[in-house]
Amino acid sequence: MRTEASGPRFGGIAADANLLQPLQRLVDRDPDRVIAMTRLGDHFVDWTAKQTAEQVRAVAKGLVACGVEPGERVALMAHTGLDWMIADLAILSAGAVTVPVYETSSAEQLGWILEDSGAVVVIVESDDLRALHATVADRAPACRHVFTIEPLDDLPGLDRLAELGALVDDGEIDRRVMALGPDDLATVIYTSGTTGRPKGCMLTHRNLCANVAQTVDAIGSEIVPDDRSLLFLPLAHALTKGTLLFCLELGVPTGFASDIAHLPEELGMVRPTIIAAVPRIFEKVHNSAHRAAHSTRKGPIFDRAESVAVRWSKQYHSGKVSPWTAIRRWVAGCDSRSAVVARSVSVSPTSSTGLGCASTRDTA
Repeated sequence: MRTEASGPRFGGIAADANLLQPLQRLVDRDPDRVIAMTRLGDHFVDWTAKQTAEQVRAVAKGLVACGVEPGERVALMAHTGLDWMIADLAILSAGAVTVPVYETSSAEQLGWILEDSGAVVVIVESDDLRALHATVADRAPACRHVFTIEPLDDLPGLDRLAELGALVDDGEIDRRVMALGPDDLATVIYTSGTTGRPKGCMLTHRNLCANVAQTVDAIGSEIVPDDRSLLFLPLAHALTKGTLLFCLELGVPTGFASDIAHLPEELGMVRPTIIAAVPRIFEKVHNSAHRAAHSTRKGPIFDRAESVAVRWSKQYHSGKVSPWTAIRRWVAGCDSRSAVVARSVSVSPTSSTGLGCASTRDTA
């Protein structure tokens, strides 16, 4: 089921708005609030607002220690995960600009993005991506340092980057964050390059803050305290990053999936109520679950549960769930909020950002 939301003309954002304010507000208001979840073995580990902010600051100080100046570009090439979020917020906290690069990018694409953006630091996820960077390092003369998220013997990880910043005064980060304004550049997101060389879209703090504010205006009233999200599409894409920023704004805990292959399992572990994805992802999850159920002779159970979920969703969105449907849903093992609500809400932008924001919910 699809619901489109629209509202009055957008009234704009605060004169001093920037993308770091939501996290700081959470720290000030409720430092122990869980805002992120990352998988460790057979379970997800919670990260509080305070923990996250402390790690963000530590990495930001490391970037400052490496000579990163406000306005300079820092490339980030990694899959969606907690470390991506921390690195991104740390780059912004240093007053710098994040240049996300898909971890699936070719050497030619990576070389061009580094050359075109003038990135002074590159953060990659793994030794393989470090090796890929080495093949195009001569095309990025501005790059002074390369760091990995995964610790390696001869290349420091994010923890080592944090160690480098141990002697940097906290006041330096405070000054850089306070100096950020809505019209300062926040990120340069490159196109896929299917019709030529990738082109960088320069997005300010105002652009992204406006997207978040518009999404909050459209669907924020539907968010409840026990909502949670799960991200698995690339954070190098504006949709996924916008969803993360939306969740930070409202304090919705965000889980980071290991990868698409583990998505069906991790949907059950996190039980998200907010998901951002393209329809094909939901089709693949549904088909996988359908095949698994029917291969173990549990097909009729799956089919009945699916029928109940669809019926409940339609009634939920009509504003009236019949007692019989509610009982059947309860019998199927779902309480009133534990299943993922079946709906898709898309918001068309009315500002000049040129980006669309979407929050998608689907049946568990």
